[in-house]
Amino acid sequence: DVCSSDLSKNPLFYNVWTFENLKSDLIVNLPIPQKFIRIFFSDRFFKYIPMIQILLAVFLFYKLSIWVLIFLFVSQLLICIRFRGTFNGGSDMMIFVILTGLIISTIDQRWQNAGQIYIAIHTVLSYFKAGWVKLKSADWRNGLALKTFLGRSPFEIVRNLAIYLDQRPRLNLALCWLVIIFELSIILVFAQPELGRFYS
Repeated sequence: DVCSSDLSKNPLFYNVWTFENLKSDLIVNLPIPQKFIRIFFSDRFFKYIPMIQILLAVFLFYKLSIWVLIFLFVSQLLICIRFRGTFNGGSDMMIFVILTGLIISTIDQRWQNAGQIYIAIHTVLSYFKAGWVKLKSADWRNGLALKTFLGRSPFEIVRNLAIYLDQRPRLNLALCWLVIIFELSIILVFAQPELGRFYS
């Protein structure tokens, strides 16, 4: 059964992001006083960071401000430090890439293209690297990886999709290869930049 791992039934699942669960790692690894750790990485403090980030991100649609971008960069860094890499993933790194590119673009009008190129190169390479890793993985090539990944989801609807794919091995294999081909083919945007719209 691909869904034998039901994370939602684990009591730690609901407390995995709490300060109580993460404080020992933070206290041991961060070279700052515990008093500051308990303030700046507390549950109460971190409740407001995502809300502020969302409001500031919406504000950027109306006015591009380097100070807002710097705040978003620093606040995202705090979030990543708080989780010490335990829950951080590729999306967190891409947030830093995009914010860095926007900051470069905002510093000076002459650097605008440089910031956009920086974001574009990292985006293409991240897709291609992910596809290359999947191509080298036997589980992705034989169609096992996708249903296994979906079967570990805490959401029942996603786990049901894993069961559906498990019962249809040909479809499952085709989808695995579709993901691999999609991610590897992004390299074509260097030759045909118009294809970037398809990947966005």
